[in-house]
Amino acid sequence: NALDEIGPAPADRRWVHVADRGADAFEFLSRRCRGRERFVVRVQHDRARVGAGSLLATVRATPAVAAWELVLSATPTRKAREARVCASHTRVTLPPPHNRRGDYPAVPIEVSVVRVWEPDPPAGVAAVEWVLLTSEEGATGADVRRVSGWYERRWVVEEYHKALKTGAGVERVQVGGRDRLDPAVGVLSVVAVALVNLRGLAAGGAAGDRPAAGVLPRRWVAVLSAWRHRVVRDLSVTEAVQVLARLGGWIPRPPPPGWLVLWRGWTRLHTLLELDAATPTM
Repeated sequence: NALDEIGPAPADRRWVHVADRGADAFEFLSRRCRGRERFVVRVQHDRARVGAGSLLATVRATPAVAAWELVLSATPTRKAREARVCASHTRVTLPPPHNRRGDYPAVPIEVSVVRVWEPDPPAGVAAVEWVLLTSEEGATGADVRRVSGWYERRWVVEEYHKALKTGAGVERVQVGGRDRLDPAVGVLSVVAVALVNLRGLAAGGAAGDRPAAGVLPRRWVAVLSAWRHRVVRDLSVTEAVQVLARLGGWIPRPPPPGWLVLWRGWTRLHTLLELDAATPTM
């Protein structure tokens, strides 16, 4: 229903709906196919298909058309690492389920399936395997890498939702009526994007060493440095994010700053900015 409300993309834009295993429902897939919408959905359920064999048996028997190094980010159950993966592409026709759940016509749908897997994982490490249902019909190495790349961006979107809900507290906003809620969500969405970008830049590498004044207003950097060091000085992006988190109550030790302390730091920074703006120059 939410995607129906969003509607089609403008004529000069391309939208691809990317979803994890929770969206692996025939109703969702059928609606996207009927609307000729583009999508990438990770498979949760093995399914029957029109023809011999199940969905997973079919795709696991399909040879690879591409291979590359995939960078896996750290999770609570996995360390960050690189994985050598292969990918295949096949087209399948999926019949509607016998036990009908949801609103969809009882007709089959035709989709592509891209499988990304790690043939030789390190000892004691679970192998990577993504089976992705997609509207994309291309079967070349570049095509399957593009579909995989779209799915990889799902984690950034999930971090954005965490920033919006856990950090900015969009679900805790208490206003009356949608006419007031929509503007509040709009403003908090912009803040959430800013926090995601800052946290991503500070995650490591050369980007975190950039001067913070290149991505934040200089006055913000000055107030952050004055609060932390009692003197105005230059900060790197990583230092600025850490100071922002400390302002929100973060203790500088692993794990990296979470969304709640970043949001608290963001709100307290703006209180300091208001105080700084109201303080007369002596």
